[in-house]
Amino acid sequence: MPDREMTAYFQSTPRPQMLEQDKQTLRAILAKYRAERWIKDEAQQQSLEATLENNLDRIYSETRTGLGKDSESDSQNSRRQGNSVNDGTAHGKLLRV
Repeated sequence: MPDREMTAYFQSTPRPQMLEQDKQTLRAILAKYRAERWIKDEAQQQSLEATLENNLDRIYSETRTGLGKDSESDSQNSRRQGNSVNDGTAHGKLLRV
């Protein structure tokens, strides 16, 4: 997905919708690699999902802030970043994930 589309996605998609998509992806990955061999019970599965959710919440928050959604306008953020979101910095890589 091109970077502009990713930016629009992060700015317009509600967090609960993203979280549900992420959980579905995690479950599909676990099934693909037959992770049930190592996950002992439902509590461990829930713990894994909770850890994922906490990490994704931090990433989501930092991404929204980096896009200027929470603390400053997009134009101010763009100027602060040297008018280049994809300049090879960690910020630019975050948008491509």
